[in-house]
Amino acid sequence: MIDRYAAPVMDKIQMQSVVSMIKYKKDIVKIFYEDRSDPGTAVQNMIKAKKVIVTLPLGVLKERAVKFQPALPELIRSIIDTIGFSKYIKMNMFWNLDDIFWDEAPGTFGESETIEGKDLRLTWFNPSYMSGVQDGHLFVEIAGTIPLSLEESYSQHRNDTKYEEEMCHLAMESLRRIFGDDISDPAKVVVSKWNIDPFAYGTYSVNYVGFEPDMRQKLRKPIADKVFLSGEATSTYHYATAHGAMYTGMMAATKVCNSLFQNLTFCGH
Repeated sequence: MIDRYAAPVMDKIQMQSVVSMIKYKKDIVKIFYEDRSDPGTAVQNMIKAKKVIVTLPLGVLKERAVKFQPALPELIRSIIDTIGFSKYIKMNMFWNLDDIFWDEAPGTFGESETIEGKDLRLTWFNPSYMSGVQDGHLFVEIAGTIPLSLEESYSQHRNDTKYEEEMCHLAMESLRRIFGDDISDPAKVVVSKWNIDPFAYGTYSVNYVGFEPDMRQKLRKPIADKVFLSGEATSTYHYATAHGAMYTGMMAATKVCNSLFQNLTFCGH
């Protein structure tokens, strides 16, 4: 999906560019960034634009990792701080076809009781449930202080192998409580590290106490007709999804075109 939408502008996409500041005035926007395309060096650059669409994850906005000058309006900063940003660890686990043990498992499942004495919750997903053809793949969403501390600890020590082993151990303990002790370990696991990632600082937005229904809509309102925030956190009905991020990007692009050229319409939420 990304490749398809990016195809018309692929030659204009610049990777390895870390934005540090966005300055916006009445007549121009300046975006300051580090070009890290050359390993071992970081070149400071700046580009000018008439408008800017900001698709930073809400976690990055919360951390104030990118500076705005002038500062974003107080209302926008308050909304950014009020909307929640979840911290989960997601892991894909793959078994050989001969080792599949969940033939009757539903699309989503988990343990019926809270794990006693542990701040730990695992929700399992069976991606092949709807197709009816098992492919040896389970996906788990892990929450709680235990997995988050493992993520932070092993990431600091740059020990990805040990991190994967520990997370796999937690997950297999859960599966063995559900399916029995005789099930085999997976052949491969892939574990996220989004919560300590400086380009994410979490997973996706959630509605915390204090949230008001119109906050997401207000968050995507153009700022000084120069800065247009988008991304899943600005989607009214489809937040926490990839299609919500895509819809709000389309809405932001439509608003920019309307501001620059002519009246266009896009129906999205």
